[in-house]
Amino acid sequence: EMFKKSKFLDFSNEHVYFLLGVMLFETDRINEAFIEFKQLEKYNKNYKNLNYYLALCYKKEKNYMAVLEYGQRALEEAPDNPSIYILLAQNYSSMNKDKESLEIFQKGFEKNISDFDFFLSWGITLLKYEKINEAKEKIQKALELDSNNANALYRLGSCYHKENDLDKAESLFKQAIIEEPSHASAIADLGIIYYDRNKYEEAIDKLQNEIEDIDSEIDRLLQKKKSKQEEINDISSEKCNDFMRIYNNKELFAEIINNVRKTTFSRRIISEIEEQYKTGVNSDNATMESIETILSMDKIIYEEVPHTNCFSDLLNDFGSVIDFLDKEDDANGN
Repeated sequence: EMFKKSKFLDFSNEHVYFLLGVMLFETDRINEAFIEFKQLEKYNKNYKNLNYYLALCYKKEKNYMAVLEYGQRALEEAPDNPSIYILLAQNYSSMNKDKESLEIFQKGFEKNISDFDFFLSWGITLLKYEKINEAKEKIQKALELDSNNANALYRLGSCYHKENDLDKAESLFKQAIIEEPSHASAIADLGIIYYDRNKYEEAIDKLQNEIEDIDSEIDRLLQKKKSKQEEINDISSEKCNDFMRIYNNKELFAEIINNVRKTTFSRRIISEIEEQYKTGVNSDNATMESIETILSMDKIIYEEVPHTNCFSDLLNDFGSVIDFLDKEDDANGN
């Protein structure tokens, strides 16, 4: 909300567009994030990391050609960023372009990139293309950087499983489960190994444990969702109270109504503002909707009367974040 307010006050603040876009992207509000990034692109198409995030947005839409375009731009700007190589390689893989996908990883390797995610993604891609020995080599490099990573242990176990080396695969799956007891894939594949060895009871136990772990995770997520909703309710209530402390002031209402009649507002707008401020906010039944209605008056002032500054001084006195730049204009816009 603060970023949106800041953007409203200064439409050319590039940093605000980028930060707002990143926050929206990280909360999976991809379409809204895309709008912010594209708006920033109009102001400064060379803004740092902008091309990378636009490529990520296009990836979500499965617009593979756009991912290539913006991903290549991002790579030109940051040739040492392992995440960009991973993004482009995965994009080629999604397009069933195996050769190009592996060439991107090789290109990153030639840039002396030494990154856990880079090597693990490279290994997973090689495993997908049944290049088992090369996949093992790359995943081992990843494990050299993080020897206790459950996903890397599981992927290496998958390589041995494909080679039908069940002893090594079983050992690695067990290590992965020790590091991450709820690693569903490792538990399931370990169950398959037991099944392949005719260890039916062990297979059933492992698969049953997987089901129980999933049930526990669902319960945990539901509880987390409930907790977050309670936080939202608390913040909304606090916002209501903060607003009423500032705006439930008869003298403030009277001064606003007196000054609004001196502005260049249309009669309709003046009537709406008078009606809204005369009623005030009832603390017993205040809602976010009723408060947002009053707060929207700030927006009306800014959009419809950009040269009226009587509200600027008044609202600044009462803690509003609205600030007008035309300090020398009088109440009639002269």
